[in-house]
Amino acid sequence: MNLQLWRIVERFCRGQVFDPAAFGAFAQLVEENQEDAMRKKIRAWSDQELEQFSFLISGTLDTIDNPQNPNGVLQCQGLYITGSEASLLRLGSHEIPKEVRLALAKSFSDLLPGQARIIIGSRIVPVTWVHGFAWNQWRAALARDSAMFSHPCKGQPKQAPESQGWMLPVFVEKGHLMADLEASVSEAGVSTLGRELTTALARVLEKIHGPLPSDVSIHPILAAAHCCWSNAKVIAVYQWAKAIQTSSQAARKPILLEEGPRRGSVRVRDARTKRVIAALRADASFPVDGTRMALKLLIDGGPGA
Repeated sequence: MNLQLWRIVERFCRGQVFDPAAFGAFAQLVEENQEDAMRKKIRAWSDQELEQFSFLISGTLDTIDNPQNPNGVLQCQGLYITGSEASLLRLGSHEIPKEVRLALAKSFSDLLPGQARIIIGSRIVPVTWVHGFAWNQWRAALARDSAMFSHPCKGQPKQAPESQGWMLPVFVEKGHLMADLEASVSEAGVSTLGRELTTALARVLEKIHGPLPSDVSIHPILAAAHCCWSNAKVIAVYQWAKAIQTSSQAARKPILLEEGPRRGSVRVRDARTKRVIAALRADASFPVDGTRMALKLLIDGGPGA
């Protein structure tokens, strides 16, 4: 790893020194395939430092200058979808027709400030696909107005097949990186645009594939693409564990949920016999894993508690 570049990144994230050079330094480290080395470097970082690192990722890899508007930027965001790999693969196997995507984007124009617009991706994809994509690939897809994300990126991390986070890529036009697309976003990240996209995507997928599988959920949360992995992981694990909890309560068989045997993995035990009845293996996470947060949320009673 180029330590000179890394020191610029570290000072930006840990020293709270806003240096525009950090975006270029981080981009160069990604181009040199240093993601594994960076994961090791940030293992002991605080939540605040990791949040700053996530901002750096988003500002570097999610956002480019808008080729049609020199005073604006395009940021790739994602609408969260969770479920099993088998169900999500089927839903992601067909592209959303271009005319449908254009009509949807136009229908949401009243929800966007000023002259802002959105470009809807051609299919749902795992949130891990965006890791490793270079912006020249996305620029080319946008320039051709062709189907985006038709192939996974190199080195795509693997998710547990029982519980995965996917997203619908949405390119959002913004005045600048820090600009908020909507003022009315809840503490949980739910927005009006997110709710409308959720309803529209469900309708489109049902028209293509029929009724959605029971283990698939579309969430009204639209966030920068490189934040989606850790955030969607929390939701995916929560949904998986919640389904098991609901089933066990209906059968009047109490269970115990625990993180283990490794960080990021989950074991479900029969509360009486202590026998493991279900398990979810750990996923590689970048920059953080949301398993512990998901289990705490479930034990505390869920988002509305």
